[in-house]
Amino acid sequence: MPRFSATERIGVSAIEHIVSAKLGWIFREQLVADMGIDAHFEVVENQNPTGKLIAVQIKTGPSHFRKTRAGYVYYGENTHLDYWLGHSLPVILIAHLPASGETFWAIVNNDSVQRTGRRWRILIPLQNQFGQTSIRELAKLAEGPPAQQRLKRLSLDEPLMR
Repeated sequence: MPRFSATERIGVSAIEHIVSAKLGWIFREQLVADMGIDAHFEVVENQNPTGKLIAVQIKTGPSHFRKTRAGYVYYGENTHLDYWLGHSLPVILIAHLPASGETFWAIVNNDSVQRTGRRWRILIPLQNQFGQTSIRELAKLAEGPPAQQRLKRLSLDEPLMR
């Protein structure tokens, strides 16, 4: 049995490159006490960091997924899912496939996952290619869920209402 595999590092490096070079955003790897979040992305607009963040779990290699016509299915443990669903940031799951150089992503939320008893599953759609084509959707995700966006807007408008 091999004692070392670079697969995980290849995936993290590939995602860091895409975030920095293609999105122009900030990539922050979680190096200490990783509890199921590998990194955070910070949205950058016009070369200005916004403070808007996305939490990210990166899975590298085909062994993590089952390929279907629609995309890649990932099966996980409920402890990770519960952690991600309770996270204060939006969480995305990224599938990086080194052999093809393809990278896909999916939002992890109650609408995108299906519990299967002791485990759960999520489809990472083939149309969700991670890169420049997904920048708008990812930036919108970093704004938070609709209820949070309305609350934020209300707090910004409060001085005008007074």
